[in-house]
Amino acid sequence: MNRLDRLTDLLLDRASRGRQWTLSAEELSEWFDPVDYYRVAYRTGVLGVDGFGPENAGELMILLEELIDPGARAALRDAGLLLSHDDRIDLTGRFVRTIRVSVVLHVPEPETFRSMLHQERRYDRAVALYLDTFLPRGDLVERCARDYVEVRRPFADDRSETALFGCVRSYLELLVRRHVVEVAALAPALIEILGTVARHEGMLPGGR
Repeated sequence: MNRLDRLTDLLLDRASRGRQWTLSAEELSEWFDPVDYYRVAYRTGVLGVDGFGPENAGELMILLEELIDPGARAALRDAGLLLSHDDRIDLTGRFVRTIRVSVVLHVPEPETFRSMLHQERRYDRAVALYLDTFLPRGDLVERCARDYVEVRRPFADDRSETALFGCVRSYLELLVRRHVVEVAALAPALIEILGTVARHEGMLPGGR
């Protein structure tokens, strides 16, 4: 087993025990000759990074491609440990479609929203409560992640499936957290219905 295989095996073990893998810069440096490691880290601008995970895997790949194997990026992707740029574009599109389908299948409940309006006493909070109740982002993330992992089957190692699921879920949660993909923006007809209810109750901001 070569050095890249050993490192991949280590990361798969970590990913199989948690949501995603992590590797500290100190741990990584111990895999290489110190002079080689620090020269490459300095030259590639990675020096000073404390640790690595799926969210900054690109910086780790820069090091591994120079220190171990130019094919490190492809090898770790095949192992389910990271997403390529094309994977992320594809996954973002899948997530948008997952939300849109869920919105289409949802039957609006204006009376429930009216109750939420009077409970929250603010339109924006009531909308957030309604969406969290009927179209919870966590469920949408889980559904999209599982569907994506199913598309990527089969895996050479059972741990790769767990690793990829954690990697995908983390990426989708990042899209939600940074407001790149928002349920409300993908449900204009539903939001219009909720706005009509709020208008009738005199609780739509600006009196619109």
